[in-house]
Amino acid sequence: DPETSPLIKVDPEKLRRDRATKANYDRWRKTISQCMADVSEHQRRIIEVKALRETVSELEYALDISNQELVRDLQPKKTEAQTRVNELRQLTDVIQRWVEYAHRITSKKTRISQKHDDLTMSMTALDTGNRDLRTVERELDDKRDKKDTLNTRMSRLGKEMMQLNTRVANLSAQASRMEQLVKDREAKFLKEKQSTVRRTELNEKNHRLQEEEKKIIDQITALRPKIRVKEIEKHKQREYSKDEEERLSSNMSTFTGQMSSLKSLDHDISKSAISDKSHNTSLELIAEKLQKLKDQKKEQELRLQDVLQPELNRIQRSIADQESHRAMISGNLELLKYHDKHKTLENEMDCLEEELQAIEGHDVAMQEYAQATKQKTKSLDTKARLEGRRGGFVEQIHHIKRKLQTAEYKNIDDRHRRAMIKHDTTQIAVSDLDKYHKALDRALLRYHGLKIGEINKIIRELWTLTYKGQDISNIEIVSGMECSSRVAASKSYNYRVVMSKAGTHLDMRGRCSAGQRVLASIVIRLA
Repeated sequence: DPETSPLIKVDPEKLRRDRATKANYDRWRKTISQCMADVSEHQRRIIEVKALRETVSELEYALDISNQELVRDLQPKKTEAQTRVNELRQLTDVIQRWVEYAHRITSKKTRISQKHDDLTMSMTALDTGNRDLRTVERELDDKRDKKDTLNTRMSRLGKEMMQLNTRVANLSAQASRMEQLVKDREAKFLKEKQSTVRRTELNEKNHRLQEEEKKIIDQITALRPKIRVKEIEKHKQREYSKDEEERLSSNMSTFTGQMSSLKSLDHDISKSAISDKSHNTSLELIAEKLQKLKDQKKEQELRLQDVLQPELNRIQRSIADQESHRAMISGNLELLKYHDKHKTLENEMDCLEEELQAIEGHDVAMQEYAQATKQKTKSLDTKARLEGRRGGFVEQIHHIKRKLQTAEYKNIDDRHRRAMIKHDTTQIAVSDLDKYHKALDRALLRYHGLKIGEINKIIRELWTLTYKGQDISNIEIVSGMECSSRVAASKSYNYRVVMSKAGTHLDMRGRCSAGQRVLASIVIRLA
């Protein structure tokens, strides 16, 4: 009977208290779970802050060492590079002067060559009565000596120019190596800048984590009274659960005893039914009673299961959650220890900051560090711009290289070399032909001058023999080319007949008589 059975008898007031206690326990458990998530996050952030501080310290130490090494390595390199740049400039000036000297010597050599040719021409064209052969040969020897001296000087200057070119090539190679070294230093400097930026980010992150840590500490401080109250409730709930478990265990023992008695009664009834087959009517009655008892048994089992199963499940869950609660409480205690340790570390940091402020020159050093950081940032920006321009140039080079791979520019170096060889060969051929043409003109001019001289010699002899007057001492044919020895040979010549008296020459045209004209015509014809 549900009303009289001690197994299913439930006190409503006690059930209400149990439900209220369970609700309080669930709220406490939920609050503890939320707090434990915050505590775990706090512990994780404390570990992360510690790791970040160690990373920042290592980066600062590495940055200081790198800056010192960079300054120590770049100073002599900079001095050496400046010295070499000055030497290169001096060598460039010297090379320019030597090139100017070489151009001057070349121009002088050309002029000397021209003068030598003109002198040779003038020697053959001029009358031998002005200068004798020894004087001319002596002048030629002097000119040859000057020419040899100039050739020797030009050879020496050429050797010096080759030495200077070799030295310039060596210095260019050294400058390339220095430029590569500077690029390596710039890459190292960029890496240090990235380390500085990373350190700044870590400092900012550390600051944010400290603020979040303070907020979590404030929240934990506010939750401590609630945690104490929940621990007290937990202790009470644990004692109540233990008493309830003992009570339910005793009820379960009683129910088990009743079940055993029912099973023994059923067994006896079965035996009596087998031994006494004649009492069929009594057996049917007993069977009906047995069926009724079985039905009552099932109903009571169902009622007992409906009433006691939630309590049993709740007790089992409570027992299962005790270990997690114990771990949560241990985590809370560990959190408090870490909080105390954090406070100790903050006090040590404050002491260190006070000591740092007490150091002489701290502000000046910080200002210099800020200025150096600003200058470094500016230099890195300049470098970034230059790297951008360099990237543009590299892209342009790649574009030109791709263009050179097309059919229009394929093997352009070989074709350009062949065209230049052809052009230079043509220029040399043209120059040689021009020289040959000029030499031929000079030879013709010399031959013409010689023949005109021979004719004038014969004319002078014939005129001396035939003409007995005193007004004209000599006549001769002039071709009109003796005025300038540099004039090239012409295709036609303007011949004229001149008469001379006491070294004075005049054209005979319009200044002589008819007889003198006829005599001159006959003499010229005979010559």
